Amino acid sequence: MIDRMKYVRARVYDTRDPSFGFPELQLDGVKKRPNCGVAFSGGGTRSASLTLGQLRGLHALGVLEKFRYLSAVSGGAWTAIPYTFLDPAISDDLFLGACVKPEDLRRDGLREAPEPSMARAISRSSILGNLTPDALAGDESYAHLIANIFLKPFGLASEQRFFTWDAACRERILAQNLNLRKEDFHLANPGANRPFLIAGGIIIRPGFVRIPFDMTPLYAGVCPVFRKAGANGRFDIGGTYIEPHGFDSDSPESIDPEGNAYVRLGRPKHMFTLSDVAGTTGAAPAEYAERFGLGWAGFPEFKYWCLPPRPSAVKAKEYDFGDGGILENLGIMPLLKRKVERIIVFVNGETELLVDRYTSAVTISDSIPALFKPLKNHYGEKKFDTNVVFAGQEKEYMELVYALKVKLDAGLPPVVTGEYEVTPQPHYGIPGGGRVKVMWVYNGRVRGWTERLPADLRFAVARGDYGARFPNYRTFMENFPAVIDLKPEQVNLLAHLSSYNVMESASEIREFVGE
Repeated sequence: MIDRMKYVRARVYDTRDPSFGFPELQLDGVKKRPNCGVAFSGGGTRSASLTLGQLRGLHALGVLEKFRYLSAVSGGAWTAIPYTFLDPAISDDLFLGACVKPEDLRRDGLREAPEPSMARAISRSSILGNLTPDALAGDESYAHLIANIFLKPFGLASEQRFFTWDAACRERILAQNLNLRKEDFHLANPGANRPFLIAGGIIIRPGFVRIPFDMTPLYAGVCPVFRKAGANGRFDIGGTYIEPHGFDSDSPESIDPEGNAYVRLGRPKHMFTLSDVAGTTGAAPAEYAERFGLGWAGFPEFKYWCLPPRPSAVKAKEYDFGDGGILENLGIMPLLKRKVERIIVFVNGETELLVDRYTSAVTISDSIPALFKPLKNHYGEKKFDTNVVFAGQEKEYMELVYALKVKLDAGLPPVVTGEYEVTPQPHYGIPGGGRVKVMWVYNGRVRGWTERLPADLRFAVARGDYGARFPNYRTFMENFPAVIDLKPEQVNLLAHLSSYNVMESASEIREFVGE
């Protein structure tokens, strides 16, 4: 690390303070937007491709400026992060690609992905092909690998640049850090008026304790307090957000009355970068590394310190971090925590929606029922109830399932809106109370889209030329022995289908966001 960057001043937020408000709501450009959010689920390169098409459709409808928040997890975040921080020199139209009617698609065209487009980046997601020497860097290895795939094509993979929201936020940081320069920061795309990004991760602790971790352009950390969950059962985790350029630091040497901490970063690996965000939110294998004691496996580890009752007792401890989808794969919790009133949730999963006609047994992405009722044996837990935020509303859950199935059976995009009472969920710091409107968009094969494809392409899809599971590709090993790789044709088909679903639902979406 350049010597001048070893020490920084960074703002610290005590989320336990009764006067605490989420920092982004101090920004007019965020606060003045409608209280509406959009969430993109996890799901590796399948979700990255579907998220690409969904952003493409929302962009074409001109409604993205209606969203205050964009929450994303894992594969959804792999697309959302470069979209948020896209260099203005790269147009949205190039990055996202064009909405194409199904009848205008051509088999040869599916192999094309111009550079620098997100479709091209996703279609070049070979793990082995991106194992460059800079990807072998201890606990930074996985983050470097993911950054090489999804951030480097857009100039966002630098390990020597911090990030923040906009030029005004950068100027405030520079005024407190005369050792830093403008070029030390990536900014969220200033010309396109992006929603405020929240990328989801977790802190992994022994005994299946998974602590939700927020990463945003203004802060990183844990909102609720987890008592004695830290090192040796002696330290609390949470209650503290830290500006990204001060995250992964040693314990603060001082904290001034305005809440600015003076901290030491030290080595280059302790710069918290966009690579770390992308690597953390998509580090699904870290769960298995932790279970089998593979601490050397190269997955994210960061130092995190929390504000205790006595500032002199602040202790930085290094913890294992991982994929937010391990705990909550929809990205809805950060929005409920911020009391967002209208949320579009894109469920980009690999599970095909099925309802048995004889027994009424339901097959659906576990992430949805987990919001309504405790699940059994979920990720090895005998009773998984930390995600229940719509308790006592199982009737509404079944209505949602059947409404989605009716849409699919009719050949229509599976888009259904419901309204729910939010119940308290302390694991995420969700106080409960009030109601939320949710528009659910489920990943499934839409007959109305396939029937409009040119005959040769329609038959190719039906034959399984692009994978028998389309569009519910596996998150891992869809194209065995490739780990997460999807072929260009698969990426493009997913994106075209998901953008079609958005465009065909234009009137519903516009009404939902209040346009």
